[in-house]
Amino acid sequence: ASILSYDGSMYMKVVIPTVVHTEAEDVSLRFMSQRAFGLLMAATSRQSADTLRLELDSGRVKLTVNLGKGPEVLYAGQKLNDNEWHSVRVSRRGKNFKLIVDDDMAEGQMAGDHTRLEFNNVETGILTERRFVSSAPSSFIGHLQSLKFNGMQYIDMCKNGDIDFCELNARFGMRFIIADPVTFKTKGSYLGLATLQAYTTMHLFFQFKTTSPDGFLFFNSGDGNDFIAVELVKGFIHYVFDLGNGPSLLKGNSDNPLNDNQWHNVVITRDASNTHTLKVDTKSVTQNVNGAKNLDLKGDLFVGGLGPNMYQNLPKLVVSREGFQGCLASVDLNGRLPDLINDALFRSGQIERGCEGRVGPQRAGPLTCCGRFICLISRFLSVPHSHSPGLLILLISVLFSLVSPKPTCKGVSVSVSVVLFFCMNLPLFKAQEVPFSHSILPSPVSHLHAGPSTTCQEDSCANMGVCIQQWENFTCDCSMTSYTGTHCNDREYCQLPPS
Repeated sequence: ASILSYDGSMYMKVVIPTVVHTEAEDVSLRFMSQRAFGLLMAATSRQSADTLRLELDSGRVKLTVNLGKGPEVLYAGQKLNDNEWHSVRVSRRGKNFKLIVDDDMAEGQMAGDHTRLEFNNVETGILTERRFVSSAPSSFIGHLQSLKFNGMQYIDMCKNGDIDFCELNARFGMRFIIADPVTFKTKGSYLGLATLQAYTTMHLFFQFKTTSPDGFLFFNSGDGNDFIAVELVKGFIHYVFDLGNGPSLLKGNSDNPLNDNQWHNVVITRDASNTHTLKVDTKSVTQNVNGAKNLDLKGDLFVGGLGPNMYQNLPKLVVSREGFQGCLASVDLNGRLPDLINDALFRSGQIERGCEGRVGPQRAGPLTCCGRFICLISRFLSVPHSHSPGLLILLISVLFSLVSPKPTCKGVSVSVSVVLFFCMNLPLFKAQEVPFSHSILPSPVSHLHAGPSTTCQEDSCANMGVCIQQWENFTCDCSMTSYTGTHCNDREYCQLPPS
């Protein structure tokens, strides 16, 4: 079945030419999302408040049915924003209706005498028919599949052009989703949003990419000692908070530092029982906190950094003393999806929409004699059989090296015979050149939202130097070559011991 991907600005809307009236509905779909809020599907009317609506609400599926006498609501499932596929089924027969999410079922009954649903539209992703809705659900970010409404498989029908009344800007296929990326160009850049509303529960989601190991991401102070802070410390996410019981810290348990110029997903939640969870990509840590359970925040939510005079007055356990430099995207604040540029109450420094540039360490130059000897051996394994005489020389040289004195090139000890062999036979190996440093494979959208503007190129570092990407520029690591200098261009000679 076809998959539709949604980034928060995308939808699919089937506009039915004539009003439809039904007294029974069967709806099914599958979804995958990392967001706790968002519209999955809604049957809506242009003439009345009638609706049958499915949405994510705090990680559960919420079913709302309104037949004109006020809404009835059912919930099923929990913690469904886990980036796994979940199945949803709805069945209504007159006043009785049922919601099944995976293996969890809930049943309800409509009040009043009405049993007929009136609708003109079947919508997904964004609720566009809002005239009779007091509070519209958040836009959906994730993937939908196998939507079926009373036998009509609308996603496949829209894709195949089987219906003429389908409005669609969601994208077909399983796509990596980056929503509304913004670049903080300097560590002194930051912006302010309205106060984070997280009094009883909290769900935060964002994506980031950077080459900098440290920096402030979010901070909101509150009444008394209440506050919340999210920061990057030595390449790992720190979540620091105080609900009145003293500051607590959750550290992300990622396998490797996250300042690798790749996109990472962060989810921070707090439930009604005061259980705090920090999930970074696929790794989670949890902490239960006793005592006060309410987070009473006041003032602005700072994003990307703080004012220069604020760092000296930060609460205990908060480490950062500078802002975040990199890309931030897909920010979800308890179901509110702010536009970081348009919704900012204030901005300071260089903040730009988008995330431009190219990802990752790039391949360095050609192999040089007297450097990267292990690499040479790996290339030797790819040499064609026509060069077998040269290989025989290599084997003899290796045997001879066991008793030979060994020179040192930039701290790498290697036998004289092996050095001489490769120096004399280097053209032989260039025929089967294998790159020592491969480019990191980009994500499916890296060409759209990649990162730094001054990036490692094919010839950034000469003589097999390793290009190391920084946020605004790059440096060359020449330690495993026989060259020095900014770009590994300056010759360094091996000193052979006297015979």
